[in-house]
Amino acid sequence: MFLEKAKTGSPIWNAILKTLDVLEDEFAYKIGDGDTNMWFHPWIVEHPLINVVQNISPNHLCIKIKDIWDNGESIIAELNLPLSSEIAATIQELKPTIITSFACTWVWKDKLNGEYTTKGAYY
Repeated sequence: MFLEKAKTGSPIWNAILKTLDVLEDEFAYKIGDGDTNMWFHPWIVEHPLINVVQNISPNHLCIKIKDIWDNGESIIAELNLPLSSEIAATIQELKPTIITSFACTWVWKDKLNGEYTTKGAYY
C-alpha cells in the first residue's frame, strides 16, 4: 500500500517492512476533497483500480473520486466504467461527504480524527 517492498535489505529495514505489513491493515483511505484520481489510489479496494480493472478507456483515466457522485448519489452506472459488479456495488454503497478543506489521505481506522498513536495501536 505505502511502499514497494524490496526483497532484501538491512535487518532494521526488514523489521520496518514487517511492521508495515501489520500496520497497513489498520489504515483507511479517507475521502476529503475527492480531488484524487479514482484509478491510481487504493481507495475502494486493496490495490489501485488500474491494477484490477481491465479495458479502461483513455477518456476515463482522468476521472477523480469526486466525479462519481452527484449531490451525494453515485452516478457510477451512468459513467459506463468497466467495473466489476462487486466494485460498482461497493462504490454505490458509499455515501461520502466531500470536504473541500482537506485532501484525500490515509488515516488510522480506530480513531475518529485519523491520528495514529502508539497507545491507540495497543488498545
